[in-house]
Amino acid sequence: MTSDDIFQSYTQMRSSGVEAKNVLKTLRASIDALPRDTREALALQLRHWERNHSLNAAADEGATMPINNNSPVTLTATWIACPSCGKKNRRQEVFCYSCGHLLQLPGGLSETRQFADATSQLFTDDYFGEDSVLVLLVRDTSQRFEIRPQLRSYEVVVGRSADGSTVIPDVDLSSAQASEMGVSRLHVGIQYDASANTLQVKDLGSANGSYLNGQRLHPREVRILRNGDELRLSRLVLGVYFLHPGEAI
Repeated sequence: MTSDDIFQSYTQMRSSGVEAKNVLKTLRASIDALPRDTREALALQLRHWERNHSLNAAADEGATMPINNNSPVTLTATWIACPSCGKKNRRQEVFCYSCGHLLQLPGGLSETRQFADATSQLFTDDYFGEDSVLVLLVRDTSQRFEIRPQLRSYEVVVGRSADGSTVIPDVDLSSAQASEMGVSRLHVGIQYDASANTLQVKDLGSANGSYLNGQRLHPREVRILRNGDELRLSRLVLGVYFLHPGEAI
């Protein structure tokens, strides 16, 4: 089977209600036979599909996740170590974000180790490690965007797409009514600083401005992102949250 055949089979079975682990068990032999670069590309496709599938399901159920300064959001995550490269991934990941190895394995000798949730004692608010995940939550909705800026040597652009435009941001907020809320196509850039284990954010010259915790960012001004920050792009408000793997248990 080609990667396209695997992707089609996966999405068809998942749309029919089959659990991911059972789908992967069925397709495992075909996935393992793919070259590594093809497997990594397939992993990105499946993550994108799963994210959109989850968002659509939440919208159909009318689920909400209010976010405001008076009601802080606490996110939890369960982590597993990739048996191939050792990198730590969230439990629901299908493939390792680093090497593309299939993570949803049957129990047994290849069972991966589980990691406890990170706590404030383990990390400071501005710490962002090589295995951490950046979560942007759209205020007053259940919509969330999960990003790993550390995988890019360049900044991750957050904005919105537009019909007929070839400009496509890395994180497209169009599904969050970004156009109606005044978000620019290329609004802010987020970049990982490996030397300091931090995330940097800057406004990319947006038409309606960017605000970090209520303070306006000057165009190209670099600021540090912290867990719990509020990032406002024009009128669209995003809660900023970091997920970290904790200690092995």
